[in-house]
Amino acid sequence: MGLFSRDRLTQLQAKAPDASAHGVMIVDDEEGNLRVLRTMLADRFRVIEARDGREALDLLENLAAEDAPSVILSDQRMPRMTGIELFERIRDRLPASIRIIITGFVDVGAIVDAINRAGIYKFIVKPFDRNDLLLTLERAVEAFEMRREIERHIEQLEDKVRERTRELEQKHQALLLASAELERASLTDALTGLGNRRFVEREISERGRLEDDERRSGLGQRVAYLLVDVDHFKSVNDTYGHAAGDAVLIGLSEVLRQCCREGDLAARWGGEEFLLRIRVEDEAQAIGFARRLRESVASARFDIGDGQQLQRTCSIGIALHPFDPRDPQALSWEHVLSVADHALYLAKRGGRNAALCLTCGDPSASVNIHRIHEELQDWIDAGALRLLRES
Repeated sequence: MGLFSRDRLTQLQAKAPDASAHGVMIVDDEEGNLRVLRTMLADRFRVIEARDGREALDLLENLAAEDAPSVILSDQRMPRMTGIELFERIRDRLPASIRIIITGFVDVGAIVDAINRAGIYKFIVKPFDRNDLLLTLERAVEAFEMRREIERHIEQLEDKVRERTRELEQKHQALLLASAELERASLTDALTGLGNRRFVEREISERGRLEDDERRSGLGQRVAYLLVDVDHFKSVNDTYGHAAGDAVLIGLSEVLRQCCREGDLAARWGGEEFLLRIRVEDEAQAIGFARRLRESVASARFDIGDGQQLQRTCSIGIALHPFDPRDPQALSWEHVLSVADHALYLAKRGGRNAALCLTCGDPSASVNIHRIHEELQDWIDAGALRLLRES
């Protein structure tokens, strides 16, 4: 007796997808069984026949993906390979296929094992009812379509996830670039493209730690701070306008770049004042660098527009860090910069277009080194500071 009524079968067939678009492979070693199944299914499905499991595997191996069967209907007891063994082999090759076993023997243990091992969709027991078989195949096709639709939906979701991930990654990269650009802008002088005060503070903090380690290991050099100021810069703005003054500052920044070596630091400290931080062996080397820089500035011609060119000189104040090699921790770099600033003041007061370096003087002078930044002139007068000029 059939499991479903004929009316129910008609209703399901009316709702079912176009079965003729689906292939059904039938696998049986008995020609009579193949003929019966072929006759039953040929007007509803594309039928593919195989006479045992090995032949079925060979056929599937050579079929194009679009011609692969939606349903595989196999006898269980066949020579060379059982239906369950066939489906075990097929499970990985055609995971979406619906696999149905036809058998004349019912063993609950074997059924459970087959479901676990081979992913069997259904067992059909011989002798089977024609309508039951057709209904089972219709349901199998529906299950195949549903599985395929779920897979398509999953692929669409995965595509959306991948696309969304790409969009998020692009936005993330854009944010990183924007953040890096903001960080760069916050560390850069907009007019000259050199670093600004914030850049100097960050760089010196980072480099200072490394240099301290080098000095402790006996490998470290001293560093010289050079404050460079354009002489009579106000007259440029007053006579030619601020655009001309900007052109002079831009031209001076190019001279500084050309004079700097790898590892040197150049920044606009403010207004017409620039800061250089360079590695040196001693004060003499720092003064020699400053002299070459001053001469390069004096010989440069700054284009201020309308075919006009200006020449300007500069004054330079220098101090080294560690300020006193006998007491490397005595002064911070900020205090050493104050010393360089005072040297710059003395260079400008002495007539400009000069480079002066303030360094340690008489170690026996009765002064407190930790107050050097407060009493610079007293230190000079007391001999605790020496003023070095270009030779």
